[in-house]
Amino acid sequence: EQVDPVLLMPPVEELQLDQGRSDAAMARRAGVRDGADARVQVQLHAERVRIAHWMVARTLRDLGRTAEALAIQQRLERENAEAGTPDPFVFEELAHLHRTAGDAARAAHYDALARR
Repeated sequence: EQVDPVLLMPPVEELQLDQGRSDAAMARRAGVRDGADARVQVQLHAERVRIAHWMVARTLRDLGRTAEALAIQQRLERENAEAGTPDPFVFEELAHLHRTAGDAARAAHYDALARR
């Protein structure tokens, strides 16, 4: 479970509050919040880019370009794993692509992951 960085108050802020320097403590806290907001924005952007790539891969599959679609979905699987956000839609596509290629075992593997 992630802790909201805004809720974390380093000792220097505690001292500033104890000394009646609320403005200084608030400025430090706002800096922490702004940094957290920036990280969230980067994560959201990366997620949206992965969604766009998923859509491209899905369209490639519809066009019969399954090797290209498979390469993209496999990359998305790795990126999502690295980000700690496994995506059942990617697993569903991987299952479909492996089924289309005749690999029933891999398709079953990804079907199971998609249902988790």
